[in-house]
Amino acid sequence: MSTEEIYNYRKVSDLLITGGQPTAEQLKSAADEGFRVVINLATQKSDHALEDEAGLVQSFGMEYHHIPVEWEQPTERDFAAFEQVMKQLPTGKTLIHCAANFRATAFYALYAFKNLGWSKAQAETFRASIWQGSDYPIWEKFIGQVKANLDAQGPVQLRDVLETDLPIFFEQQLDPDAARMAAFPSRSRDTFMVHWAKILADENVQTQTILFNGQVAGNIVSFEQDGKREVGYWLGKEFWDQGVATRALADFLGQVKVRPLYAYVAKHNLASRRVLEKCGFAFDSEDIEGLILKLV
Repeated sequence: MSTEEIYNYRKVSDLLITGGQPTAEQLKSAADEGFRVVINLATQKSDHALEDEAGLVQSFGMEYHHIPVEWEQPTERDFAAFEQVMKQLPTGKTLIHCAANFRATAFYALYAFKNLGWSKAQAETFRASIWQGSDYPIWEKFIGQVKANLDAQGPVQLRDVLETDLPIFFEQQLDPDAARMAAFPSRSRDTFMVHWAKILADENVQTQTILFNGQVAGNIVSFEQDGKREVGYWLGKEFWDQGVATRALADFLGQVKVRPLYAYVAKHNLASRRVLEKCGFAFDSEDIEGLILKLV
């Protein structure tokens, strides 16, 4: 017995699978395979629902979340609850299930599109692996509405940094043109990951992932150095010259309330200087290689 035998099983990654309703034996297999979290999107009245799934999952040493999504009336409140749980998952393996993997693939596709940088095509391909050939107008309307709301938020968005963002950040800082413009050498993978582990563990650091059309475009950080609150960002080269940095910084400044706020920019990096000036920063001082701008 293994989790691969769960009805309509789909593997997203080594850390996440979706499926229909698992049996008690399959939930035990999930625990044996090292899964730490089970998320159930089915209602208790769904076919083959277990009488006390919460108790069973917890008896196997796993964390359990139940978000009962009514098949005939999915809501954006349901999706928001799912999104909140996903953002707070502990490190480790997660099983998302419902009755037949329709709710699970729909919700995860929307979540990955909004938060993980999946393209619309990626999200739809994943959902279609279960949904293709089906006809559920209520769900198509719901999914279309969530997508429309995401589009209405604009192409540039900020969200909390996820562990899955770090490999993307690493690749972005390897670009030699980006390193030259920032006047900062690229880090090795181990050094980079240690650096980011410290950032994410530091309560005095504020950081967000920058999304552009759902893709991870870079990151933006505010930190204290020498008694001053500073801000900095890194944007993947493919996202340059599209207004992404300006929009992201403007939104981030609404989160970081401390003033004065400082930013350091290499003298040759005219594009970043323009971004800062558009957001209200002005020249404060300079050293041999760079300028210090200040927002009051």
